[in-house]
Amino acid sequence: MKTGIVWFRSNCRLYDNPALMQACDECDNVICIYILDEIQYAEEFDLVSLGPHRQQFIQESLSELDHQLQTRGNGLIILRGRADEHLLNIASYFDDIKLYSQSVPGWYEQQQEKKLNELMTCEFSPVATLIDFEKLPFILEDLPGSFSSFRKKVEKQLVISKSTNIPEKIPRLKPIQVTPYSVDQSSRKRDKRSVLKFHGGVTAAKKRVEEYIWSTHSLAHYKETRNQLIGANYSSKFSAWLAQGCLSPQHVYREVKRYEEEVISNESTYWLIFELLWRDYFYLSALKHGAALFKAGGIKKIAYRGSQDQTRFKKWCHGKTRVPFIDANMRELKKTGFMSNRGRQNVASYLIHELALDWRLGARWFEHWLIDYDAASNYGNWNYLAGNGHDPRGQRHFNTEKQAAIYDTEGHFQALWLEP
Repeated sequence: MKTGIVWFRSNCRLYDNPALMQACDECDNVICIYILDEIQYAEEFDLVSLGPHRQQFIQESLSELDHQLQTRGNGLIILRGRADEHLLNIASYFDDIKLYSQSVPGWYEQQQEKKLNELMTCEFSPVATLIDFEKLPFILEDLPGSFSSFRKKVEKQLVISKSTNIPEKIPRLKPIQVTPYSVDQSSRKRDKRSVLKFHGGVTAAKKRVEEYIWSTHSLAHYKETRNQLIGANYSSKFSAWLAQGCLSPQHVYREVKRYEEEVISNESTYWLIFELLWRDYFYLSALKHGAALFKAGGIKKIAYRGSQDQTRFKKWCHGKTRVPFIDANMRELKKTGFMSNRGRQNVASYLIHELALDWRLGARWFEHWLIDYDAASNYGNWNYLAGNGHDPRGQRHFNTEKQAAIYDTEGHFQALWLEP
């Protein structure tokens, strides 16, 4: 009897899950695992990676995933600790066993995969990019140095990652002797000012796609509204579900293309696919540059020294800089786990340039509080804004007062978040 361990990571769904499909095709016994890795609880700059908003979102996602697996004769085992130790321990119970998972583009995660490949039989499907990773028009080492060059190359022959169906049955024949981690099912009270009620899971993800694209037709105006600050539909807000893998980029792409065929094709519909390509670019860059992405000098490996002054940093963190536009955005982040793209650019620029702080402090704060955190996009963007990344123009320095005047002309956003 061949046993397969399906290790769910940032792919908490049954559809468009090549690792799961392959395991079901090849194995008689499938064990489904999710591991809350200790790296998520390790402290750096006095912050753990996993903050309260994302933790609740993950819990909701896992609860639905477990239910979906149970309806197909299986279930999800949730563990906490070092992933490699748990997986090797489970493997020790079986003679013929193979690990199936999807690769994740973080340096720590890549080291885990390397170690597991050395110690057991593994099959890691490519990272969850929109573009078929194995059909890129260049090898990873030749990844273009700017997004514009990357986009022009891939759009000439855009090959989308293959979709997979949901397996009808996921066989589970033999139980294993492990103690599952008891996930806290209590929910946090959500701030009524939040742009959206983010709820983890595939059902909520697909509902959000339906709402944004089809019910409200907000997609048709995305390019014009994407820099707004208040409301559910100025942007798609798919990022949290994409990061946790409740939503696949292929699903978003298919729905956008269907909308273009049935309703309208314009700059706004293209722009959402454009954003998915940005996500792919950051993922590929993380794979190429590894640990450099997380170091002070960034992927350019330049000499960089930013202050780690805790007084200035804490004022920025808690929205007490006395710069209204910065403080409003930072308070929204802490209360809801979300911040607009325009807000993220401005608060990052302020930390780097006005406060002269180490950009890694800001990146870590975002890592802790963002509900849509993923390592490649978060650290890629911070590298970009610090001048250590893929921006061909160097550092991005935003004039905060001017930005507030343009994007919050009447001051409604600042009033919303600076109220007592």
